[in-house]
Amino acid sequence: MFPFDHPECSIKIMSYAYKVKDIILTWYGNSSRCVEIEPTVKLPQYSIVDSSCTQDIIQYIPGNFSYLEVTFVFHRRLGFYLLQAFAPSLALAFISWLTLWIDPTFSPARATIAITTLLTLITQATWVRSGIPKVAYVTAIDIWLVVCISLVFIILLEFTTVYYLSKIGGQKEEKLVGAKTQSTCTIADDLPTVSGDVSPIIELPHTDIDKSTTIPFTNQVSNNTTTTATGIERGTTVTSPQNHTGSNTTIENIHVKRERYSIELAQTIDRHCRIYFMVILVGCSLAYWVYYCTSKNIII
Repeated sequence: MFPFDHPECSIKIMSYAYKVKDIILTWYGNSSRCVEIEPTVKLPQYSIVDSSCTQDIIQYIPGNFSYLEVTFVFHRRLGFYLLQAFAPSLALAFISWLTLWIDPTFSPARATIAITTLLTLITQATWVRSGIPKVAYVTAIDIWLVVCISLVFIILLEFTTVYYLSKIGGQKEEKLVGAKTQSTCTIADDLPTVSGDVSPIIELPHTDIDKSTTIPFTNQVSNNTTTTATGIERGTTVTSPQNHTGSNTTIENIHVKRERYSIELAQTIDRHCRIYFMVILVGCSLAYWVYYCTSKNIII
């Protein structure tokens, strides 16, 4: 239950050489008030809340011995752990939530904040564990730190997914826009070139071409149709006719819709995670503190 545990410290007083037949130890006066604690005595990490006294006889091989025992009950003060563990980890988890408001295209800023908060939480958890005994069971502060680390790690995974969807959608959309732009080319002195929407460059042999020459060329993209250009002069710009069919337009529309859907899906994931993450963070924090505050007497 660390750091909400209540440590107990026992002190046993017993004779080393004298047996029961020689000496019997008893508490002076009322055994329930056998120990008085000075009010001015205080411990930095603990508060003494109770004490109990007992007396009994214990049996060893040499014989029976009388002993007195007093047990002090402590409450651990949480001020140190609130300032050094709980508050910083909660602040780091909140900072990671702020990355959800950054546009996914600004990947350096988002990735840097998410990774830095995750590494800081892991370092903090290691530091906290180094200050307590090496126990095999899970403590209360371990549960808190694991929840914070898990939430930050989930945000990092969410950013990776959103960035992938946004990046893929943006790249394919740029390719579609670039394919629709019309490029032109100019017929050089000896190597005339014909340009079009997506038509290849046509190389002509080194022959003299006059204005009445007919130059056939093939538009390989537009269903291998042959287009004829007449009266081409050197230095003139030629644009091949566009031969878009209905099927090509439909395919392009499908691709555009898919890419827009990827971008919209990324934005939708971001919007929902902004709400769900804060609800989970607040809900886990409230459940954690309500449980331990009601089940344990916490002293700050």
